[in-house]
Amino acid sequence: MPLIYNHTDKPPMNIWFNSWNKMLAAELERRNDTFVSLCIEIEGTPTFVPLNHYQFSATFDTSYGRCKGCHFTAWGESHVYFPVTYDGAEWIGSVPRNPEPCATEHFGEDK
Repeated sequence: MPLIYNHTDKPPMNIWFNSWNKMLAAELERRNDTFVSLCIEIEGTPTFVPLNHYQFSATFDTSYGRCKGCHFTAWGESHVYFPVTYDGAEWIGSVPRNPEPCATEHFGEDK
């Protein structure tokens, strides 16, 4: 029977203020994954940057309201990571990098 890849198993985040850099580090550790590459949007252009890039390391309010973190896609050896939002609250979602027998639940707001 296929597994359900459940996004609700996300780790508790630092309530209210955090950075993508810190949240990605926690996700990589939780998944026992190794960082490979990071791409963020800079002035509308997807750009590969190091983990310590100032836009990715900036602290922002992850609580409800409007989205404040930059757009990104990050690759680990076993997972792909991306921003998720629900009603303005932000966290990191991930899916397996390679095909696996699993079905991914909905991320973010149900529209």
